[in-house]
Amino acid sequence: MPDPKELESELRKLRVRYGYGTFDYIIKKLARERLQVNADDRPRRKYRWSEYMRMYQEQKGKCPLCTEPLLALRGWLAMDHINPNLTNPEFDARSNRQVVHPDCNSRKAARSLLAQSKRSAKTIRQLQAGGMDEIEDL
Repeated sequence: MPDPKELESELRKLRVRYGYGTFDYIIKKLARERLQVNADDRPRRKYRWSEYMRMYQEQKGKCPLCTEPLLALRGWLAMDHINPNLTNPEFDARSNRQVVHPDCNSRKAARSLLAQSKRSAKTIRQLQAGGMDEIEDL
């Protein structure tokens, strides 16, 4: 793993050479682009806010993973696939999705990766590199 101090030094040199504003703009743009694709280079699915709200109302404003109330604001809701296995033909069907807290969704994904890692004797990094279609639900 690279030394953080060396990376910071290289970053300072690049900022001096190319300018602070331009360099940071490019880094932010690359980060946004990276967030638009999944680990296996599939474009991320974007859902309309109306779909989040419809599911929020169907769930009566409760997170099905922790049963705590959800806050109906952009950025405070995450779309979760109940069965995250991409080989499932119903993967993106409405019956396979639920609105949850972003933290709950992250915890569920981590548990799923850990369980799959134990069953397959692969590391979590190997599972992530292989794409989400290898990852099963708990």
